[in-house]
Amino acid sequence: MSGVTRTADGVFEIDFAALKEGRRAFWRKRGPVEVDEFLLGRALAAVLERCERRDLGGRLLLWNDVRIFLSEADLRFLEVNLARTRRDLEALVADHARTVEAVFVQGAPPAVTVGCDADAPLARGVGKVRVGWRSGPAAEAPAPLAAEATQRAGAFQAGPVPGEATRRLPAAPSAGSVRVRWARGEALLAPGRRYTVGRASPENLGQPDLVRLDGVDATVSRMHLSVEVGPQALTVQRAVGVNAVQVGDQPLTEGGRCFVDLADLPVTVVLADGAAVIEFSAAGGP
Repeated sequence: MSGVTRTADGVFEIDFAALKEGRRAFWRKRGPVEVDEFLLGRALAAVLERCERRDLGGRLLLWNDVRIFLSEADLRFLEVNLARTRRDLEALVADHARTVEAVFVQGAPPAVTVGCDADAPLARGVGKVRVGWRSGPAAEAPAPLAAEATQRAGAFQAGPVPGEATRRLPAAPSAGSVRVRWARGEALLAPGRRYTVGRASPENLGQPDLVRLDGVDATVSRMHLSVEVGPQALTVQRAVGVNAVQVGDQPLTEGGRCFVDLADLPVTVVLADGAAVIEFSAAGGP
């Protein structure tokens, strides 16, 4: 489909104007396109059509990990309805799977996130979709903060939170929680959720499910790695295009991930050759 281009394995670039006009970009009307929920859904549907992987039984193994990146301007336009849009996009993936009789890895439901990449900003009317496969339960939708007002960079924000380095998480850890500590702070990671770990900046203040590492330099990205607490293991994944990540004595390649058994915690993770050192430990530990 015009407007959707595969730029790498699991990465698609979206030209929303070309997608809307249904023709090549040089034929499209002048002026910025309004990226609304319907157009976002069309883009995702076009990407899903490109999935060709099949399991041993010949059934399509559809992507169930979808990350959509937009320009800040386009994200602001969608912000008032973004929570519902995210749920609708997850339903779209599930509906597509039923239509083409596809399956998901270990039956894990689709998880869709929508945001903007502060380290690689996109022009208005241009999007990027990263797709892949994941096992286990889908990450919970971010819970809105009190007095939810606006959303920025794909996350709920209720205005400035003075002096807060990281989103305020429950003080009492739930069963299976993991504690993350760094030189100037700590946070609790709840089981079954996906978190982003990165350098603190004004752009990500108040973003939920984000561990903001204050006091680190610019060699640490604002979205350096993602972590997810599973029932038996902690999943750590290095983002693409960021500086080095080492989990224990294991270096991760760009986009690479590793699994740390919860029984083996604590584990130390080093970012950008020592620019940040963080420790993950069982929440009930010292």
